[in-house]
Amino acid sequence: MSYPRTEIEKRYENLPESLKELLFADETTEHIEALGQKYNLLLDKTGALSEEVGYFVLGLTHPKNFRGRIISATGVSDIQANEIIEDLNNSLFRPLRNELMALHGEGDAAFITTVTPKPESAFSYQSIKPKPIPSAPVFSSTTSPAQSQQTTTPSQSVQSPQVTETRPSATEKLVPSSPQTQSTIINDPYREIPT
Repeated sequence: MSYPRTEIEKRYENLPESLKELLFADETTEHIEALGQKYNLLLDKTGALSEEVGYFVLGLTHPKNFRGRIISATGVSDIQANEIIEDLNNSLFRPLRNELMALHGEGDAAFITTVTPKPESAFSYQSIKPKPIPSAPVFSSTTSPAQSQQTTTPSQSVQSPQVTETRPSATEKLVPSSPQTQSTIINDPYREIPT
């Protein structure tokens, strides 16, 4: 959002000399260009940052709105906006703190503080306690489902049945056990025929 030229001129005329010097100092220009390079801002976005700094120094932008205006003018993230403001505070605004506080009518230097943003990540680190796993009935070849329905308490250990299986040796061939299964395999066009 830009302001009318008459409003800008009126504010500039009433500005203290130290703030007028800050607006047109080579150091200010170089510092804003360095911020543009640091945050990979295009030339137009660096210009928008420069305008927002000017509006702030003129007293047109309130300190509470400064961060949001930087974000909307340049497209930087919350974290980057905080870093830019902190950098501006330390290098340009801190020496003129009293003049800026008087200009904005602030009893406290609100422009010196930055907002700690929420993490950009969708992940939040929390301590998660696993839920207990309920014990399930165990079926074996020696017990029926009706016999396995007996409930166990957490102090009792549930043992899994011993499963033994026989595997063919490397020299044995797997051959279907019935002629019906063999004909199904042979009729399947996508399956290789065992040799």
